[in-house]
Amino acid sequence: RAAPATDSTREKATYTRSGATADSPRGCPTEKALASQRAAAHLALRVARREESHSTAAAMVKAYLRYEQSRAFGIVASPDACPVYDAGGRHLVTAALERLAVWDVRRGVEARSLVPPPREGGATPAVTRIARADGTDLVAAGASDGSIRLWNLKDGSTDVLLKGHRSEVTALRFNAGGTLLVSGGKDTNVVVWDVVAEAGLCRLRGHKDQVTDAVFVESNPGVGGGPEGGGSDARAG
Repeated sequence: RAAPATDSTREKATYTRSGATADSPRGCPTEKALASQRAAAHLALRVARREESHSTAAAMVKAYLRYEQSRAFGIVASPDACPVYDAGGRHLVTAALERLAVWDVRRGVEARSLVPPPREGGATPAVTRIARADGTDLVAAGASDGSIRLWNLKDGSTDVLLKGHRSEVTALRFNAGGTLLVSGGKDTNVVVWDVVAEAGLCRLRGHKDQVTDAVFVESNPGVGGGPEGGGSDARAG
């Protein structure tokens, strides 16, 4: 016959059903509860550290925005623009970020640096394409903001800035006479420029992607156009 339950056995059974061990005093948390508390504390600590990291990064970004590039040095050539020779073949013109570097080929030294005038609000865009008119020292430099600057290599002067693209200039070419300039850009447009008038003649649309190159196809006088039929046709792709 089973012995009658005493007060101590009833209390022990109550502890066991509530999740406490038989030897735990009343009100003491169990191992499971302690593990849950530790996990919650660890999660709260991770969240606090993450928020602190985000606030620190935001403060660093705001600090960086107070500074802007003043100048770069030691640049030999930028990889985007192919170099061109001058009319005499004694100098090589390369793009060096926002400027043009003119190199003495024989001596292997930089003879001149063509730096564009500073712009108000924002850094000067980098040169992405270079073209030279045949038989002259006129050089066109297309930039990453879609503008085109004309340089005179004889005296290093620049007085003309053409604006016709919404994004980077990716193609640039003069016609045989040096009076016309064709440019293509990442905006998929092709613009034909009158170099003498310093103005755009027409805009050609229809490309599905950026223009990678452009060229003038020269037509001979008297062929397909009569005695007066010489001229240039721009082709782009």
